[in-house]
Amino acid sequence: MRRSFSSQQATLRRLDKAFAAFFKRVRAGRAPGFPRFRGRGRFDTVEWPKDGHGCRWDSQPGHPTATCVRVQGVGHVRVHRHRPVRGQGKTISVTREGSRRFAVLPCDVPAEPLPATGVPAGTDMGVASLVTTSGGGRVADPRHLAATAGRLADA
Repeated sequence: MRRSFSSQQATLRRLDKAFAAFFKRVRAGRAPGFPRFRGRGRFDTVEWPKDGHGCRWDSQPGHPTATCVRVQGVGHVRVHRHRPVRGQGKTISVTREGSRRFAVLPCDVPAEPLPATGVPAGTDMGVASLVTTSGGGRVADPRHLAATAGRLADA
């Protein structure tokens, strides 16, 4: 039986990234913050860098009502697809949030440019109003600091 090690390699890439950041902080003379051990209960994401290497999206395309993900070592898992998948899938990640699991499938979707209108458009980010459009519309500055200043003073 052929085994895929893509998910293990993705985990090792994540570990290498953590240690590279650690040694970068050591060289810079900052507090290093050694990478912590992540036990079984704290590891929330498994990633397959390529569709078909240990995990396959829509592994039963002939099924009329269900979308399934085939995960190596687990089998077919039925998923609820909240929107149709457009384009070619790049990676597949399975993430745990609480007691639920989510399959994340980023895709390469070709850009569809909007038709040209022939009318120039512009925006101005100013002081009196946050944005002024070329049509004369204005967006007021929300002034978040002024709105929360009383709560900040109380805190």
